[in-house]
Amino acid sequence: MKCSVKNGPFAGVEVRLSDLVRSVEDNGPGALLWPVVLRHPIFVAVFPPSEGYAVSVTVTDGGQQQTFDQSGSPYQNADGQPIKAEAKIFTATLTKNGELIAQASTQQTLEVRKAWEMGENNAKSRLYESLGLPAAFQQHDIVQDAKPTFEGDVTGPATEPNKASAVVQALGVRPVPASVKAVKTPTPEAPVPNEGTATQPSETAQSREPQKPEGVSASMWAQLKQACARKGVPMPEVSNNQDAVVALSEVNHG
Repeated sequence: MKCSVKNGPFAGVEVRLSDLVRSVEDNGPGALLWPVVLRHPIFVAVFPPSEGYAVSVTVTDGGQQQTFDQSGSPYQNADGQPIKAEAKIFTATLTKNGELIAQASTQQTLEVRKAWEMGENNAKSRLYESLGLPAAFQQHDIVQDAKPTFEGDVTGPATEPNKASAVVQALGVRPVPASVKAVKTPTPEAPVPNEGTATQPSETAQSREPQKPEGVSASMWAQLKQACARKGVPMPEVSNNQDAVVALSEVNHG
């Protein structure tokens, strides 16, 4: 089972339930949280640094703020007075060639261990979510894995391409396609033995090796090649990082 992003520049990206963390709430099971560390590679694939995108986190003073336990109840001392702690405001910013695109902030008190890291991660999480990469899914977002489609099977409905949202058009980012086509590698014919054919098989194999498109980063291409080799499937046909993100998801979860 899995969840998928429906809209925006990350539409079509899928995540397995095993990669989500369920929160616990008083009234029953909570949301399915998607950790920042797992969303980060997908985010930089759509907003690659090689094209001038950059994410930065700045910190400003937040004064003395009330502290709370995990259930949301305020901490109090023996006299019943609220316990306060120093707070900081963490702001995550996305820019392209120095021009501001999006920004999100969060406040974090510093009374607990690793509070600084929590503040930075929360700010990035809110930034990613504001641009269409959700921080959590709900129970009704879970869908069953699609049945494998065999070649020649035309019983399933055609997939309607995703439409670009206003934010995608404003950012100038192409939406991630819902699917990509795999490259069908023809079966090589056995060479006729003659002079000079000793190196022909290896040369033929190299000529059929898919080459990295200019629009796909080297790291994303390497991840896709490793996933295809691990699954024993042919390399898909992609033209940019957005295509590669969806292809990688389909190979890993297909």
